[in-house]
Amino acid sequence: MKLSDIRDIVYVGATYLNFGHTAQYTMRATFGNVRRRFMYIVNKHDDDGESFSLHLEGAVEGEDLMDVLSARDIFELEGILAKEVKVGQYAEKLEKCDSETDLRNVEFEFLDDLSFPVSIAHRFWELFKSRRVALGFEEVAI
Repeated sequence: MKLSDIRDIVYVGATYLNFGHTAQYTMRATFGNVRRRFMYIVNKHDDDGESFSLHLEGAVEGEDLMDVLSARDIFELEGILAKEVKVGQYAEKLEKCDSETDLRNVEFEFLDDLSFPVSIAHRFWELFKSRRVALGFEEVAI
């Protein structure tokens, strides 16, 4: 399998374990022609370092993502996944908003978030505008 075989990656949700040192993100993607779930697990170490692993749901030994992708593809995929997680987390926050004040609070949090990749900031603004419209607030130019 190659990275080019993986497309339509979507953040599904997250679980935090080990007092927040482990984040287990559930993702969904199309592998070839098959839509499957997989886990993107990020471990934070005491020395401020991180490590990650990828596990395809239902994979048998030797067929997991870490086994079938090249090291280069794994690290490139990790960059893509990190961005999808950020977008997904903000999408969840926006979905919980039910007032203009809630929306503004998420907007200010986003504006203060220096870890959000500038290259995909437009995706936040699309979600933000969509949520404003869904709540019946007038559309604003962003």
